[in-house]
Amino acid sequence: MHYIVSLSIPHFYLLPFANDEKRNAAPLLISHQKRIIDVNEPAVKTGFRVGMSLQEAKCMAESSSWIVAFSEESYREFQKQMLGLCAEFTDRIEPAEMHRAYLDLRGHSEPGHLACYVACKIREHFQTDVHIGLAQAKWIARLAEAN
Repeated sequence: MHYIVSLSIPHFYLLPFANDEKRNAAPLLISHQKRIIDVNEPAVKTGFRVGMSLQEAKCMAESSSWIVAFSEESYREFQKQMLGLCAEFTDRIEPAEMHRAYLDLRGHSEPGHLACYVACKIREHFQTDVHIGLAQAKWIARLAEAN
């Protein structure tokens, strides 16, 4: 049977700041293409949200240091680590966005258990949540992951 796992790391774009306690005490927003793509907990409490326009965020921010522009180079190593962990379990991996990948688990006898195991390994490595969805089609796996 052919199974696809949709795997993503929520708050992936906050990973470079995970060990910076001072940085994480204040609101932190990651922007890309004039949109906010990630926010930390203090930012949520202040009223910021993923998907809001950069212009709106700038108007609300008390300090310009709260907003950090996305730079692919800053996240490439994190993506490489995530994909490397996935490669321990399958050689059929399709990177989607920096924080998402699809894994083809065809041929594995218990794809559900394996998907959970992969998620646990990634969760342990990054010390953050991991979302997974498992289905026989990529788009259904993505929907399952979102729920």
